[in-house]
Formats: sequence, C-alpha cells, structure tokens
Amino acid sequence: MGRGKITMEATFESNGFKVHIITEGLKERENALIYQAAQLMANVIGDPAFKVFCENYKYEITKTSGIWPYRKKWKETIRGFWHNQNKSGLEIHNHLMTGAEKLNGEIDNEADINLRIDRSFGRRCIGYTYKNSIWQYLCQWVFSSYGPENIASNLAHEWCHKMGYSHEYKKTSRRKYSVPYAVGDYVEYICKKNNFKKKVIMGLMLSKLED
Repeated sequence: MGRGKITMEATFESNGFKVHIITEGLKERENALIYQAAQLMANVIGDPAFKVFCENYKYEITKTSGIWPYRKKWKETIRGFWHNQNKSGLEIHNHLMTGAEKLNGEIDNEADINLRIDRSFGRRCIGYTYKNSIWQYLCQWVFSSYGPENIASNLAHEWCHKMGYSHEYKKTSRRKYSVPYAVGDYVEYICKKNNFKKKVIMGLMLSKLED
C-alpha cells in the first residue's frame, strides 16, 4: 500500500453482502468510526428493503410550457434514477450487488473500499474520489462533526462512483436523484431511523426498570 503508512483491513457482512475496507494512515479512533460506518453500510445495502427502494425509486420534476402570462407549471414523475445508464432501478440494484467495481470488474458480491483521509482539503466537501484510482478520500473535519451514519452515507456515495455511476459536479435540481446521491441519502436515512428506534426502545426499557 506504500508510503510507509499503517494499513488496516476488515470485512463486514449482512445478508450475504459484504463491505471489504482497507484504510491507510488512519488513527485508531478514526478506524473505529470507519468500521462502524462500514457495518452500517453493509446492513442497509444487504437488507432486502434496499432492493425494494431501488426497484421503486422515482422522483418529481417541475415542467413549464407557454409564455408569460399564460405559462403553466406541472409536476412529472420520473421512474428510476437520474444518470442511470439506461438501467432500471432493479438492474441498478442487481449491478450494485455484484460488487464489480469498474477498475477491477470482479464479481465478488462485496463493496471494495480503499480509504485515505485528506487532512488538508478543508470544508469544501465530505469526501471524494477519482475514476482512475482505487482510493476514496474522506476529509478530516468529518470526524469531529459527523457520526457513523453520515460517514456510511459518504462511503456508499463514493463507492457508487467506483461502480461506474456519476452525477453533475455542480449542484443541479436533479443531482440528488443520481445513484450516488440517492443511495448515499438512503443509507443515512435508514441508519438514523434505526438508531432512533433503538433509542426509543432503550428509553422504554429504562422507564420500565425505574417503575
């Protein structure tokens, strides 16, 4: 892995889907948080509900016609993801589950994530990657501001790039409906939803013990 930096490797599994992660140059506390995030990512993407999410994914766009003052607006529902390579939501799910990243093409049913920390990039983004590199980068400031749910979201987002899916560089009205953004947002939503449920259950258990 080079450059004399410590590398760590671990695999996390849920329902047959694996997240295999290699980190380079991370501190012990950083690795612990990344490992939590990797397990959360495996839990969400390996869950059968993720297939339902992909298969039924749709979004709305606002369209206009005519000239002022007779301009009309209406909403149109689009089935499937933006920048979907002409694949249906189900086809995208099935492709993601193969774990065949573009740079190696091996069907191993796992997300292969190679992670480094950018300790100089500032607050311009959470993370990033390059299409000709196996590495994903996470900005250092994330560790002091975000929890494992947010990091799991970014790991999934950047991994979708490794699987060949893209989005506009600049923010547009449809960018959030692309595969990387939609999948990343879904991972974060489910993680936080499940965490909230755990807190409610724990609260109920504690209240019963106090009674």
